[in-house]
Parts: sequence; C-alpha cells; structure tokens
Amino acid sequence: MNIRRSITNLVYSLIILCGCCSGLLTSSAFAQTNPPPWVSLFNGTDLKGWSIKGGNGKAWVQDGEIVCHQTTSTLEHTFVCTDVKFGDFILEADCKIDGDFNSGILFRAIDMPDVKLPKARLNGYQVKIDPTPRKWTGGVFEDYGGPSWQSYYNLADDARAREAFKIGEWNKFRVEAIGKSIKVWVNGVPTANLTHDKYSNGYIALKIHALGNKPEPEKVLGHFNNIRIITENSAAYAQPMSLPATTALETAAPKRQTEVSIRGEDFYINGQSTYKGRVWNAHRIEGLLLNSRMVQGIFDDLNPETTNRWAYPDTRKWDRTATPANSSPRCRCGARMACSRSRSIFRAVRPTATRANSRGVILLSRPMAHCAPNTSPDSHVSLTARMNSAWS
Repeated sequence: MNIRRSITNLVYSLIILCGCCSGLLTSSAFAQTNPPPWVSLFNGTDLKGWSIKGGNGKAWVQDGEIVCHQTTSTLEHTFVCTDVKFGDFILEADCKIDGDFNSGILFRAIDMPDVKLPKARLNGYQVKIDPTPRKWTGGVFEDYGGPSWQSYYNLADDARAREAFKIGEWNKFRVEAIGKSIKVWVNGVPTANLTHDKYSNGYIALKIHALGNKPEPEKVLGHFNNIRIITENSAAYAQPMSLPATTALETAAPKRQTEVSIRGEDFYINGQSTYKGRVWNAHRIEGLLLNSRMVQGIFDDLNPETTNRWAYPDTRKWDRTATPANSSPRCRCGARMACSRSRSIFRAVRPTATRANSRGVILLSRPMAHCAPNTSPDSHVSLTARMNSAWS
C-alpha cells in the first residue's frame, strides 16, 4: 500500500515538473522566435513624452542625449519624468556621469502633491546611481515613500556588483519589474533581485538630486540615452537571474542623529566627553563645546514645578503651542532664545528626560546646565540634533 502511494506521488511530481519545464521552454521558445517588442521612450531630439517635475534642476537634449544638471542651493529633487505610467515592463537605459552626480532611475513612481521640503515630488522605487565610495549603483531604494528614503536592496555584501558601474563611461542598466519581482543588471552584472509589492504602476523618471549650498558639483553632468521599454508580454522576455530573490531588507536611511548631553557643566556627544583629556594654555577644555551656538536642541518641560520659569514676559505663562508676537522666552541665565518659526519651538526638558517630542529647533549659545531650571550637577539632560542625509 505504501509502495503504491509512493509511486503515485512520484508520478504526480513528475507531471508537475514537466509542466513547469514545458512552461519555461515555451516562454524561451517564444522569446527566440519573436523579437523583443522594444519601444523607445526617448527620440534623441527633444523631451517629447517627458516632463520636468520638482525642484530647480535642469535638463535638456544635446547630441542625442538627455543631459541633467544639478543646481546649487536647491532643497527639492528634480525629476525628468515620463508622461505615461507603466506597470509590468522591462526597461533598458544607458547612463554616464562625469563625476559626483548623485542620481537614480525611478520606476512605478507616483505623484506626491503635498510636498514638504526637502522631500521629493515623486515617490516610488529607485535604481540607485551612486557616485559615493559605498558604490551602491544598481541597488533598489524607495524614494521618500515614508518618513524618509529606504534601502530595500543594497550592495554592501556584493563586491562584484559594486564594481559594475564605471564613472566617466557609458553604463547599461536593465530593470525587469514584473509583478512583485524586481531585477536589476548594470553592464550585464546582476545587482538586485527583490520581491516587493508596494508600487505596482507609475512613472519612469531620471532623478536630479537636490544640491544644497554646493557649487562645485554644478559642474558635473549626468547623461542618459537609448531608453527603451517592453510592456507587451514582458514576462516572456525576462532573463534568468543568478542572484537569489529576497524580500525587501527594509533598511531605513541612517538617522543622522547626534545626542548632545550635559553632565554637570560638561558636554557629551554620543556619550563621549568632548575634547577628552585635552588642555589649552594650561586650561582644561575637556567638556567644552566650541562654537556651541551651532548646536541644535529640541526639548520640552514636563515638570509642573518648573514650567512657570519659562513664562513669557507679556503673558506670564509658558505656552507650548504659540509664541506671542515680538517676544521669545528668556532662560534662567537671561539669554534670549531665538525662535525660527511663528509657533513656539523653545521647550525645556526636565533633568530626568532623555528624549522629547519636538515642534522645532532652537540655537543654544551656552551649556544647558547654565540655563535649565532645577538642574543639579549630576543631572543628565539629553538634546537631539536632527541632521537629514543629503545622500538619498
């Protein structure tokens, strides 16, 4: 009885296996007998079929290429975006960057009408073009689909993939987005094999990164050419991928946060005393924070016994939701705290708190131990300075 059951199971397994092989052979045979139905997305003459969205980056057509230019003092990314949305497809494009040109190829990207700088006008998947030393070109990111960008598939453990992209040379990208499957090749080298389903349909876009106050990278250009796509029966033309498929690593962008704390009258950064063991002209400088007016602090007073010490001179009350006109709170030492928004952003922290919610940022010009009410030498007051990454 057991022998008969084993034989039956074997037969069923062979039937299923043969069916799968037959499907693969049929797909392969179809691709061999039917030329890939490539459709060009760029005519080599102008940007017909494309629109520019977002910031102040520039793009134009020159010598049959889409030339992209970063603009200094920009806070918002710029995108050269297709007018048409795509779901399942195979995309190929050639790219050359002259140097430090931070870019990417977005796909299945959607519009974000409520843009809060320095966010992006489009959210979606991005094949990273990364000129930094980490060399993650060909990895798959999500461009600002949440609180920040996400690295879904990076190249940290793939040395071969990191070396595939060549700065100053033309590089061929191939992206297969079919159902939940996302596969990427750079110059024929497999760089990503991801399974993810957050975005199913959207634009294809070339990213021009926000530059900030950096005039030098303005001289560097990005070039794109030979942009073509297969949307008809794209699965039949998919290539085998040597990398194993993986679900999104969902590695959040580095938080870029620094914890500044005060113990007694000494500053600590990320738990380490500043200028540890150092002296200057026989004076101890350990614990000092030079140019401390550049420190950004975010804090709140949760102690009802000390809240009134932060009262406004005109209302005699501390209002955490709005700053009265023409006034800003003074700390205990008499220094006036500068607010950068109409709503109040200076909020004291009780000595035992280690972190607080925020409404904004203030600049401190002296150690908090001199300013915070009811602060004892052994108190540990923590401030958080938020520094957003410029390389997303």
